[in-house]
Amino acid sequence: MSTETNAGPAFQFYASDWLTGTTFLSLQQQGIYIRLLSLQWEHRRLPKCLDRLVVAVGGTPEIANDLQAVIAAKFTADDDGLFNARLEGVRNAQLAHRKERSESGKRGAKARWTTDPRNGSANGSAIAQPSFSQWQNHGSSSSSSSSNKKKVKRVSVTDHQFDLFWTEVPRKVKKRPTRDKLQAIVDDLIRSKEQPTVEAAVEFLTAQARHWRQLHEQAGTEPRFIEHPTTWLNGRRWEDYAEGSNSRSDAPPAEFEQIVGQYLDRSLRDEFGASAPLLWKRDEAEFRAAHPELWKWAKRHRPELLTAIEPQSARSARLAELREVA
Repeated sequence: MSTETNAGPAFQFYASDWLTGTTFLSLQQQGIYIRLLSLQWEHRRLPKCLDRLVVAVGGTPEIANDLQAVIAAKFTADDDGLFNARLEGVRNAQLAHRKERSESGKRGAKARWTTDPRNGSANGSAIAQPSFSQWQNHGSSSSSSSSNKKKVKRVSVTDHQFDLFWTEVPRKVKKRPTRDKLQAIVDDLIRSKEQPTVEAAVEFLTAQARHWRQLHEQAGTEPRFIEHPTTWLNGRRWEDYAEGSNSRSDAPPAEFEQIVGQYLDRSLRDEFGASAPLLWKRDEAEFRAAHPELWKWAKRHRPELLTAIEPQSARSARLAELREVA
């Protein structure tokens, strides 16, 4: 564990992620959850003792059941206590960004003020007001100085920016190639003027990755059926289902979610929480016969939904298995 625990006074809060992740929590459980997250941000770990946690969230013994439910759904335990893994990821990203900026500043200062062995003088010079003669020559030298400006270099995606993007990726494989591919896509977006800056391009791709993750979470997709992030970036897959993007021919038909919702069985999530898989209430042949065009679109763009189709006997066995584990 890092010896530095305070990454800053605040952490990023995504409203859409909160609403999605707390769908099946009561209002009291949501209050407990945000209180625990705030305590973790301040102290890094929460105590495992239930009585101490009841006091920490400012409640009474009557909230113990709700408190236990929130901990079971949202927190992990290690030798030091309880913690929410995603919040720790945000903390580590902030700490890494702070360290990166500090080291970059030190390198810049060293390069500027280190003595040049060729002439014994510092590479940099102190900032000073220009002399009168310099003001006199300003007009004649401005044109030459502008012509000698260095060509603007490509701005690289920082570790902090990549970590924020990586946090939203639903299938975390091939991290190094994903970093390289993200840089290439960011360069393309800027070169094509789809995005004005590196910051804007990374922010855009991070938001699209978040939407991508939420789609798979809502569908209960098994990780093995989710495309690799390099594939997602290389194929510009966010254009297939980007938020507010229904103008493309390969975007989901307007009635897709409504119709598919009639076939999906969400009872498992009602019973076991948002992490439970979605199952199909009817078989594949019925859906394919009733909605052939939607079937073709789903087979190309949402294959993870079709893999969830199971016969009634398999569904019954899955339900029994989940209830036994619970």
